[in-house]
Amino acid sequence: MSVGPPSFERNLPFQFERKSKIYHDWGDTIMKQNELEQLSGDELWALRVKIDEALATKLAAEKNVLERRLRQLNGEIEPERRSQASERRPYPAVLPRFRNPDDPSQTWAGRGKQPRWLKALIKSGNRIDQFRI
Repeated sequence: MSVGPPSFERNLPFQFERKSKIYHDWGDTIMKQNELEQLSGDELWALRVKIDEALATKLAAEKNVLERRLRQLNGEIEPERRSQASERRPYPAVLPRFRNPDDPSQTWAGRGKQPRWLKALIKSGNRIDQFRI
C-alpha cells in the first residue's frame, strides 16, 4: 500500500491536504509537514536554494518561449533566420549577348530592361541583331 496521496494527485505542483496532513510535491519527493519541521535551519535553507534555482531556470525558459512567440506575432524575423534570408543563392555568371559598337565596354546580357544606348540605337533605325556578339 502506498503512503501519501493517490497517483492522480502526485502530478499536482502545489501543496494539497489529505487526511489532515499536508503534502508538498517537489518532483519525485513528497514531504509531509512533520518531515519539514524536523529539518534543521541549514537543511531548510539548502532546500530553498534548490527550489529558487529550479524556479529561476524554469521561469527563464518560459520567458524565452514567450518572447519568441511575441516576436513571431509582431512579424520580426529571428536572428538565425535573418542571416539566411539576406544571403542570396549564387547565380551563374551570364555572358553578354549585345555590345555597343560606339563603346565596347557597354554590354547587355539580354535580361531585364534594355539599356539606354541600345534603345537609342534601335530608335535610330538599327535592328537589335546588329549588336549581337
